[in-house]
Amino acid sequence: MFEIWIISLVHAPSILYLSADEQGRAAQFRFEPDRVRYQRSHSALRAILSTITGVDPLALQVDVYPHGKPYLLNADVHFNLSHAGEIALCAVADVPVGVDVEYVRPIPEWRDIAVMIYSQQECAELEATPAVQRDLTFLNIWTRKEAIIKATGEGFHSDLHLSGFSVPTVPAPTVAHLGSVAIAHQPYSLAAFQPADGYLGAAALQTDRPILPTLRSFNAV
Repeated sequence: MFEIWIISLVHAPSILYLSADEQGRAAQFRFEPDRVRYQRSHSALRAILSTITGVDPLALQVDVYPHGKPYLLNADVHFNLSHAGEIALCAVADVPVGVDVEYVRPIPEWRDIAVMIYSQQECAELEATPAVQRDLTFLNIWTRKEAIIKATGEGFHSDLHLSGFSVPTVPAPTVAHLGSVAIAHQPYSLAAFQPADGYLGAAALQTDRPILPTLRSFNAV
C-alpha cells in the first residue's frame, strides 16, 4: 500500500475529528486561517486512517517519535501529513513514508537558501537553470528533499543535513518515479506529482522498489 490522499482545505466538514491534544494545539494558533487549516487537515487525516484501519477516528492513538514524526500506536500503518495553501496531502503506506506539498511561487531568496541546505550539485543546477524556470526547479528540489527527510523520521534538526544528498530536479507533470536515494545505507524510493494546479508534491517510501503512489481525493462530509 502506498497512497497519497489529496485534501481540500477550502470547505468546512460537518464533523471535526480531533483529539483533546489536537484541539489544544489548534487553540494555540494566533491566526484563524492557520487554526482552520490545522483542524481540517488533522481531522481529514483521522478520517482517512479510520477508513484504512477500521478504527474509529477518535479511537486512533497517535504518538510521536523523538524527532517529532507522529505514528499510530494501535495500527500497523505508516502515515505523514503536509499542507500548503488550500490543500493538504496525507501519505499512507506499509513502511515509513514522507510527503511534502508546496504551492508554486516566486522565491527571491533562492540563492541564500540553496547555499545553506542544498548540495553542491543542486546549487550548480539551480545556477544553470534559466531564470524563468528557477522557482519551479527550486521547489522541486525542496519538496523532494523534505519528503525524504520526513520519511526518515529524523527531522530537520537532526544530524542528517539536507546538503548531504541530492535529488533529481526534473519536472513531473503528472506522477513519476524518480529513482531511489540512499540515506544512511537505507534506500528511499522517490516519487513526484502535481496534486493540483499551481502545486508540487513529492513522496518518499522506505524501499528500494520503484513504487508509484496511488493518488486519491478526500471528500469531507
